[in-house]
Amino acid sequence: MAFYRDTSIKRKLTLVVVCTCALGLSLACMAFEIYERASFRGAMISGLAANADSLGLATAASLAFDDKKFAEEMLGTIRSERYVMAVILYDKRGKVFAEYRRSDLGAEFKTPTWKDEGNKFDSESLTLYRNISATARGQASLRLFRIFPRCNRKCANTGDSPSWFCWFRF
Repeated sequence: MAFYRDTSIKRKLTLVVVCTCALGLSLACMAFEIYERASFRGAMISGLAANADSLGLATAASLAFDDKKFAEEMLGTIRSERYVMAVILYDKRGKVFAEYRRSDLGAEFKTPTWKDEGNKFDSESLTLYRNISATARGQASLRLFRIFPRCNRKCANTGDSPSWFCWFRF
């Protein structure tokens, strides 16, 4: 403290102002980062939900008429989304009805089981579980999974419902 005691008032005031500005800037940066993470996650969920709704509507008829080939063709339309790694459609009993897997997915990927509607973030992916209206005979459910690209990383079944799962890779 001898340094601080022996300096002029001008230097002491400058030091206090600089420290105050640094603290304010640090707090502003932390608040921005928290906001950015929250809005990023919200945007990811919103985009994934839109894909889920589109695929759900496109495959509702194939579920109603038990047409697995058409369902797989419709699931394949997601290939333009480069981070979607797999899409899995479950029937109303929770069994796999149809699926799409990206060619570079790898053998380590295991077909997931159905969970309740919602979303789940982990360190490299987002999984969205979503119920969708299919037919008068029941309700369909959709699962979407997206893996974040390393450059964009910012940081997840009821009764007799068919369901979906999409897996994305970053």
